[in-house]
Amino acid sequence: MASTETTSSSQERKQKRRPAGIHECNKCFAPSRFVLRQKDGYCTDCLVESFTRKARQDIGKHRVIHQGETVAVAYSGGNRSSALVKFVRNIMESDRRPFRVTPIVFHVDETKACPGPYDQENACVRSSFVESCGFELVTLRLEHIFLRDATLSVQKQHPAFDPSLPKSSPGYSQECSQLVEDECVRMLQALFDKVSINSKTLLRVALRHVLLERTLRERNITKVLFGDCASRLAMHVLNTIVQGNGVELPHVTAYQEERASGVSFLRPFRLLSARMVAFYNVSFRIPTACPSYFETGLHNGITFEGLLQEFVANQEAEFPSAVAAVMRTAQKIEPNPDSLDTDTRCVMCQNFVEKRDTQCLESHHHSVCTDDSTEHVPTATTTTSAGPTDAGVSAPCTSVTSAVTSAEGCCSAGETAGCTGGGCNTGARTQEDDAVWPALINVSTLCCYSCRGLLNDISTPLTVLPPHVRQNSTFETRRNLLRQQVQEFLLDDAEEED
Repeated sequence: MASTETTSSSQERKQKRRPAGIHECNKCFAPSRFVLRQKDGYCTDCLVESFTRKARQDIGKHRVIHQGETVAVAYSGGNRSSALVKFVRNIMESDRRPFRVTPIVFHVDETKACPGPYDQENACVRSSFVESCGFELVTLRLEHIFLRDATLSVQKQHPAFDPSLPKSSPGYSQECSQLVEDECVRMLQALFDKVSINSKTLLRVALRHVLLERTLRERNITKVLFGDCASRLAMHVLNTIVQGNGVELPHVTAYQEERASGVSFLRPFRLLSARMVAFYNVSFRIPTACPSYFETGLHNGITFEGLLQEFVANQEAEFPSAVAAVMRTAQKIEPNPDSLDTDTRCVMCQNFVEKRDTQCLESHHHSVCTDDSTEHVPTATTTTSAGPTDAGVSAPCTSVTSAVTSAEGCCSAGETAGCTGGGCNTGARTQEDDAVWPALINVSTLCCYSCRGLLNDISTPLTVLPPHVRQNSTFETRRNLLRQQVQEFLLDDAEEED
């Protein structure tokens, strides 16, 4: 008798907690406005409360953001980033445990690389929405990733041009500044015109992150919030596996992703579905901008990312637990620590590189140093670590030592065998030196698996690569050369234990 009463009471509580229909809210039994899944209805207040509780719970669990800290908010104008800006505004004004930070909204303008028909309307929507939230909006242009190279090119034609002068200064040249902007756009378009549609998508994300990290370092900001939700991360997990970068799975699904530059990417929406984020926008009537895609004449699913995004959306509609299953599985997968080279990162996207990929690269991938790129390389008779080379013999394209010597100069005092009269003046770097440098290295050996495919699409000289790739290649090549020189003097782990 007692067991029967217990069973009936539990069934009543279960029925009261989850009503049979979808016309009532599961929590307050008010008329429901949103339905996340079957028999899971919510009113506006309960949906906002559940959304805020899950996001704040993930933020408080990791304790990465401190009170009074300046935090960057990545904003593209889309569905998720708009909800993130509004969410930060709401929790800052909350009566219970307000979020005491100083947010700055950053937007990367990609109209020159991926123009769309609604660029002006999107700019008005973004500026008005951020202004209504009371935040500062900083707009970065993707073509400014080539700002240094463009400035050097203009200064070569106009030696009197000084880019450091303010606009109000009498010596400021508006004409030269416009030439710099035009040169940046030309370099960006030249890079995107040489790659396929899938490589364009990867390249746009990589350049966006590099530009954002560089700007944050200049402003001494170490944390940036992204609006990636569970549905987006599930698509990203599958896309990472397809591209052969499975070693990045723990970083893709983590709340905090620490980059090599010292900037941390934070994802407070990683436990929320795309449907819940969309309902959050509807609740506050948040305006969103129209996304821009690369013009192909076909549907948006022509790329890997588009196909996987459509696949995840269809699976989530039919099986709501599919996204959670992908996220849980990805979080359980951890790469073997012995297979990772934690000291080496990809010179393009700054992701980790597997040791076995680097060792097997010569047998599975051809060299990226093409004949076109070596046409502009002068003949070099340089000095290696073992001794001087034969006179009149040009240094090989894949020679690390000759690349460092010819691009950086052997010394500044003229004391080594490589100097011919008065020193080589290493400090006097020119644009020609930076242009020759990437052609002298096999850059593919310094990249991850997916970025190697991107480099293979570039059939023109490697001078079209962004400046950060040349800088990272210089650093990695120098370090590898130094490691080879001191390898015989290092102790193994087994010898250290003895």
